Amino acid sequence: MVCSGWHDTPIYNREFLPPKIKFKGPAVIEQLDTTTVVEPENHVEVDKAGNLIISL
Repeated sequence: MVCSGWHDTPIYNREFLPPKIKFKGPAVIEQLDTTTVVEPENHVEVDKAGNLIISL
């Protein structure tokens, strides 16, 4: 992650993200078929169905 320099970036396994969790980037979310990069200042929420909602 190099938007505005280097950032310590947590890596999450999507399988273990519970519904209704919310957090702010930077983050990397890994799953079997894709990797999602969340930029600094973006917000992530997992809805009841397990979808990632990323607000820019």
